[in-house]
Amino acid sequence: MNVYLAGLNCGNISKKQKMNIYLAGFHGEKNRTNQNDILKQKIYVLESFAYIKDWQLPLIKNEWNFLLDSGAFTFMDNVQERTTGIDWNDYVKRYADFINKMNIDLFFELDIDSILSLKEVEKLREKLEKLTGKKSIPVWHRSRGIDY
Repeated sequence: MNVYLAGLNCGNISKKQKMNIYLAGFHGEKNRTNQNDILKQKIYVLESFAYIKDWQLPLIKNEWNFLLDSGAFTFMDNVQERTTGIDWNDYVKRYADFINKMNIDLFFELDIDSILSLKEVEKLREKLEKLTGKKSIPVWHRSRGIDY
C-alpha cells in the first residue's frame, strides 16, 4: 500500500513541531529479515504545483515517490478572488513544463469544473497530456455524473 503525505509545504508544522510517521506492526519476522530495505524506502509525497518550493526540488528527484497535484483546490477555495485574470492555457503550459523538467510520472489533471465547464477542463487535460506526452490522473467529481 502506498500512502502519500499531503501538504508538506502548507506551513501547518512549525519548527517546534514535526510530522511523525509510525509504522505499525513492524515486529513481524519478514520485517526482521528485510529491515534495511524497509528503512531505505522512499516516502510517498503529494504536493500541489501551486505551493512547490525550491528546497523540495532535489527531494522530488532523489528522495520521494512523488505525486503532483495541479493546484486546482487553491483556485476553488475562493473562486472570485483567485480566478480573476488567470490564463488557464498559460497555467497548463507552466504545469506541463514543470512536469517535464522534473520528469514527474504521476500528476493530476486540472479538475476545475467548478470554475470552467467540463468541456474546457477536457481541453486543458488534452493540452496537458500533449505537452507532457503522458497521461494525467483524472479526478472524478459528483458533478461529472456516475457514468463519467
